[in-house]
Parts: sequence; structure tokens; C-alpha cells
Amino acid sequence: MLMSEHSAGVANNSSLDKPLPSKQTWILLLGILMFSCVLRVPLAHMPLERDEGEYAYIAWRWNVGEVPYIHSFNQKFPLVFLIYRVILRYVGETPSAIHWAMQFWVLLVLLAIFALGRRLFSDQVGLIAAAFSAVLLPDITVYGQSANTEIFLILPATLGFLFTLPSCKTGIAVKGE
Repeated sequence: MLMSEHSAGVANNSSLDKPLPSKQTWILLLGILMFSCVLRVPLAHMPLERDEGEYAYIAWRWNVGEVPYIHSFNQKFPLVFLIYRVILRYVGETPSAIHWAMQFWVLLVLLAIFALGRRLFSDQVGLIAAAFSAVLLPDITVYGQSANTEIFLILPATLGFLFTLPSCKTGIAVKGE
């Protein structure tokens, strides 16, 4: 079945057809990103929780020559160990270093969410989505203060959705009925 623009639910004004965001939009987006960092300040120095410690330990052992899944077992996907390995090697081994590195990742997530909202609807929707995400992502009720797999998977999932949208607009065949 072919998906038309209308049936795919993709707005006719994709961000590829739009001019670059205005200076005001960039300033508001920068403000949202800075606000996100301010929200992280009280959480950055929290001790590592159980899963974070597990990822950090496996990444630390990897940095000294052991191989994940051979010398230490975990059921989580390997990307989280690679991310932790990079953090431990280049940012630092403290809980604060891990949490601030995760905040950098969250900033990338917020940019992706803004781009998705902009592409689907408008600059304003992108800003609102990024602002809500900035408030909700560090929420301790969903373990947002922790550098866990859920936080690290939001970026590839959002980018995957964002990069799939053009195929909906061009009418590429989609399986199913």
C-alpha cells in the first residue's frame, strides 16, 4: 500500500521546505536548553543508582581490557556500555561526570524533539515539545536523574522517527494494509 502525504499525517510544510528558524526561535531554544541544564544541577551530584553502577563497572572493566558479555554479563544493549566507556575515559569517573555527560545527551534529545515538532507542525510546537521534555526528562519519578538505557534510547528513537518522515511524504511503499 502506498502512503500519501494526507494518509501519513505529515504536514505539507515539512521543515525541509521551510526557511531556517527565526532568531527569536533560536533564542527561545537556547533558553530551553539552558533551563534543562539548570534543572540538572541538583541532580548531578547524586550517587549512582544500581543500574548506573553496573554500566559504569562494565565500562570500567572494558577500559582495562576486559570484554563485555565475555568477562562480565549484562542483558542490556552494548551501546550503553560504549557510551559509559567514552564518558569514563574522556569526561571522568565521578557520578557528576556521568550525569553531566548524560545531560549533554539530553540536550541532543531536546534538539531532536524540537526538530521533530518543527517538521511535523511548526517552530512553536517544536519549542513547546522541547520545553515539556526539558521539564519531564529529569523527573525522578521516571528515573530521569539517572544515566540509564531509557534516556540513551530516546535520541536514536527520535532521530529514527525524524528521518523516516521524508519517506512518508515521498510516497515510498509501505508493507501492510
